Amino acid sequence: MKRFFALLFSIIFAACAFSFVPSGAAGGTTAQDITANCKIRVGGKDADPKLTDKSEFSAVELDNKVISIAASEPIGGIYIRFGKLPGAWTLNLNDGTELKCGKYGILHEYVSISGDARMLSMSFPGKFYISEINILSKGDKLPAFVQNWSAPQGKCDVLLNVCHAGDESLFFAGILPDAVDRGASVQVCYFTNHWETTSRTHELLNALWTSGITRYPVISPYPDTMLTRNEAEALKGLQLRDSSITYESIVEYETELIRRFQPEIVITHDENGEYGHGAHMLASHAVRDAVTSAPDSSKYPSSAKKYGTWDVPKTYIHLLEDNAVDFDSDRPLEAFGGMTAFKVSQEAMKCHASQKDTTYYQWLFSADSSAQLATYSPRKFGLWRSTVGDDTVKKDFYEHTALSGGAAEPTPEPTAEPTEEPTEPAETQAPVEPTATPEAITPEPTAEPTADPAEPAEQTAQPAETQNPSAAVDDKLPSPVLIALIILALLAAAGVAIHFIIKYN
Repeated sequence: MKRFFALLFSIIFAACAFSFVPSGAAGGTTAQDITANCKIRVGGKDADPKLTDKSEFSAVELDNKVISIAASEPIGGIYIRFGKLPGAWTLNLNDGTELKCGKYGILHEYVSISGDARMLSMSFPGKFYISEINILSKGDKLPAFVQNWSAPQGKCDVLLNVCHAGDESLFFAGILPDAVDRGASVQVCYFTNHWETTSRTHELLNALWTSGITRYPVISPYPDTMLTRNEAEALKGLQLRDSSITYESIVEYETELIRRFQPEIVITHDENGEYGHGAHMLASHAVRDAVTSAPDSSKYPSSAKKYGTWDVPKTYIHLLEDNAVDFDSDRPLEAFGGMTAFKVSQEAMKCHASQKDTTYYQWLFSADSSAQLATYSPRKFGLWRSTVGDDTVKKDFYEHTALSGGAAEPTPEPTAEPTEEPTEPAETQAPVEPTATPEAITPEPTAEPTADPAEPAEQTAQPAETQNPSAAVDDKLPSPVLIALIILALLAAAGVAIHFIIKYN
């Protein structure tokens, strides 16, 4: 009988001890998408269903409108996917707090909300195009579909300069996930933009996120041009769109990028444009000239004064035969659960749904490993310029390089104080929008994916759920160490009590 009561006493104490541990204390709680349970109004009227139709390929035009949101529980954050490059906007909470948002023109923007706000409003001065709005509950990590980008700020280890959306997963397949697995900080810069389509910039961001990139890319002010046969035609195509563009201005722009991000490694296109694309040639030529201009303070003094000069330690050119490197993109990556870098890039390329019928999309998926791709191989690069000596192992880009291991500077939380307009370089500013009517945001038949455009973008491949360091959590969880000590103390007390029960009864 004594042993029975002793056992019963132990069970009661154990139950009390473990009931003290809050739900989710071990792994934290994931914020939930509560959009369907919220009331959303635009300009005092019910919101257009396109705002919550789970499609990035439809958009609603707002012109000096206010969106109001009412929720039945505290709101943890707002995730907005804009249809076109946004400007600054304001978020007002029901406690009177006013937050200034949109500083960096991020197309997929997440804003964390602290406090117990259940009602808020968003003011959009001028014309804005919004594809999708998601309202998130409180939680200390975000669901996988939310992209919480850090600002394109600060020094990086690798600067990957590619011409078009999708090139980062094709001719440079494996580079991004491999860099993430190594702990390298990566800045991706695109030589052209795709603002005249409704899908390709969304696809670009989804693909980068799938590759593990969390630093927002820099997208240039240069519009995409039609397929061209040589560099001269590519430049002429840009000049037909904007007569102020010259080769010199392009080199100046690329030089500023290098000075701004101070990369240890620069990687860019084949001198011959891979399959002969003139814009690839133009990008490669301009980047190479920028690498040699960046350390010279007499070249483009404006950016030298703003950022200082920078001598890039290592510059790699795709398919260059001199000082050749055979980049091993078929090694398993711990950061991606054992997937190879090449396979991760294939998953990322699936995000470029509008390109799935193109020759090079099919080229990428014709192989199970990068070693099987001989033509335009994403493994073949040459060390074009080095200030740190030649490579010897020649299996990656990182010999004689000490990685910073750092990430981009975090995107500052929206401030409640009025802020000046950002003095960012031209690449972060909106290009002149076409003068087409609002209907022009409807996807063109030849530019859009052949898959059902209403398919939720969240179904594209995503990396493992990302931590959300900026998410506001009102109810902080007790320290795991404190919880363990309390449990041990209770169990010890139970043991002492059991001892005396057995001894004196």
